[in-house]
Amino acid sequence: MVLFRVRGVPVIVGASWLLILGLVFWSLGYSVFPGSYPHLSTAAHLAMAAVGTVLFFGSVLAHELSHTLVTLREGVHVREIRLWLFGGVSAADEPLPRPGSEFRVVAAGPATTAVLGAAFLALAVLGRQLGLSGAWTGVPDYLARLNGLLLVFNLVPALPLDGGRLLHALLWWRSGDQQAATVYAGAAGRAFAFVLIAVGAVAMLTGNSFGGLWFVVIGWFLLQSVRQEVLGARATHVMGDLRVAQLMSPAPTALDPQMTIEDLAEVLGRGNGHPVYPVVSDGRLAGALVVRDAGAIPPTERRARAVASVMRTGEAVPVVTADAPASSVVTLLRKEPGRALVTDRAEGGSVIGVLAPSDLEQRLPLERSARWPGRGSRSAALIGAIATLLVLLGAAVLYHPPLVIVEPGRAVDVGAGLRVSGVPTSRLHGRYLATPVTLRQPSVLGLGLAALRGGEQVLRAGRILPVGATAAALRSAERAYARETRLAAAVAAARATGRTASLAGDGVLVVALTADLAAQRALRTGDRIVALDGVPVGTFTALAAAAARRGPGHALGRAAGGSTDLTVVRDGRRIDLRLAPGTSLLVPGVGVPALVGRTSGLRARLPFRISVSAATAQAGPSSGLALATALVDRLGSVDLARGRSVAAAGLVAGDGRVAAPGALDQRVPVAAAAHADLFLAGAPAPASISGATMPTKTVSSVRGVVRALREGLPATP
Repeated sequence: MVLFRVRGVPVIVGASWLLILGLVFWSLGYSVFPGSYPHLSTAAHLAMAAVGTVLFFGSVLAHELSHTLVTLREGVHVREIRLWLFGGVSAADEPLPRPGSEFRVVAAGPATTAVLGAAFLALAVLGRQLGLSGAWTGVPDYLARLNGLLLVFNLVPALPLDGGRLLHALLWWRSGDQQAATVYAGAAGRAFAFVLIAVGAVAMLTGNSFGGLWFVVIGWFLLQSVRQEVLGARATHVMGDLRVAQLMSPAPTALDPQMTIEDLAEVLGRGNGHPVYPVVSDGRLAGALVVRDAGAIPPTERRARAVASVMRTGEAVPVVTADAPASSVVTLLRKEPGRALVTDRAEGGSVIGVLAPSDLEQRLPLERSARWPGRGSRSAALIGAIATLLVLLGAAVLYHPPLVIVEPGRAVDVGAGLRVSGVPTSRLHGRYLATPVTLRQPSVLGLGLAALRGGEQVLRAGRILPVGATAAALRSAERAYARETRLAAAVAAARATGRTASLAGDGVLVVALTADLAAQRALRTGDRIVALDGVPVGTFTALAAAAARRGPGHALGRAAGGSTDLTVVRDGRRIDLRLAPGTSLLVPGVGVPALVGRTSGLRARLPFRISVSAATAQAGPSSGLALATALVDRLGSVDLARGRSVAAAGLVAGDGRVAAPGALDQRVPVAAAAHADLFLAGAPAPASISGATMPTKTVSSVRGVVRALREGLPATP
């Protein structure tokens, strides 16, 4: 279907383009925008998806139009612009004559994409500056990022991408051999295609089935495209200046379109038998009959069916002229029906022959004896090899699979820099060490290095990385949670030493959700969690500790197959939510919250004031146990440390209860590297933690920590 024409060049869309159009709209309306802007309504998401889809394909069309306009300026006629499954392609009637022409034509596309990306980014920034909502800024922000991604992807020096064609122009200019340039640029294209297929396989194995499959399909498409281009280059080399007329077979008997299928059997019996016959009406080519199409007609209908009802017409009939280069029809013969009719002139000519793959194969043995690429292409081979290696290395460095590595961090002495004012205190005679772990999303190269080292824990990114929140909102929530962790530790320490203290709040305000939680569409950003499984929850620390105390392999206290009940306040109304079975508000194995939240109306009552070092403030929620223990030592009359280095990992609630933060096996090396004498872990945790080379103890409350340190720990790990 022709949408419109630009300077006489038709813009054509096929059925596959309509399919991808619908797929993009569905993806934006039901996945991308709901995940990024969950507070907006479904109608808003669909409106954003409609605008985003139109502008996205407008960007693709602008990219192809830029190629076309520059091609026309170079004096080469463009036959059509076709939009299809993987974007678009401009089809010229002849190859570009010089490497400089190819470079200018190819560079026009990425330049247009860069301008569009910058324009969309400017609109998104302007909208945010004006205070517009996500419904207005979301679409240009998405299109800016998408055009930027497409620009980077399209500039990869690998055929058939624009970056590969720029490399081809460079190799052609450097070696003077256009066909050899195709071979060496194609090597980089094959390498990149295999990278995409491998990336897709990894994504599918890590739970992103749809995204992984898409990578595999794109990689396979690129691989086939490279193969076709290289085959065409080899065919051009082997065929040289041969024309179709020199290779074709004589045309079989022409058929009349009014001939019946039954009469056709007599014609077929008189000749040598051909798979394809031309159909001619009034001296003009009307179509082509593929014999197997006629054979599919039931015998009872063959007397009444005419050839015209079975023959193929239009684009389904491959037609070439006798003076066309033989190398130009290699790709054509690989398509259905595998034959091309040969005419004596382009329009309205008589059929004088048929070209089949066997006609070309007569020349293929020459390829084995031909010295190609020749000696003069060594520099092109070197450049092509370097480009291939850069593609592989760049992909390994830049691509970050949907995986997160959990690895040991660096111990933090929370007693260093701890200041307490307002009550009498004593000095610490030892060290209290927080044992944080670090989370990072590595590149493929980083993932490979981590696998060689061993010991790191690997998780799907959907379990832990928040979506749909600005960086500023995330930083603000993290600072609030760190402050609450310190307050909870201080309140717990005050109560453990007989002082009156309290920590309360009006519930946990959800700032952002991980991808796994967001996909459930039950809990939303902006909800305020006030109860968990019927038990009131006032603060974020209490929520995290309550979830962690339920034990590993459980989902908020229920077996992994059970459901989870939350009570939230949404738009001023209390709503009961039931999350899917197996859902946890803590990332399994790590113990960090699976949502970013902030306590609403946080209130703390303390008889003293504390301040901590910057390192302690950044140590994470698992530092709560170490900080509470150090404060008890400072506030009490008994020296708990007694010169020892005590490592601790636990989530502390204001009421003094302690829970394990997870990833204990990753925290033990942190304690060992800091030469800790003891290791305290919140409950539930194994009595003997894997890999521990020091005495360990599981505690369920801050008072339990005091008892453990006063009584001493067993000497065996």
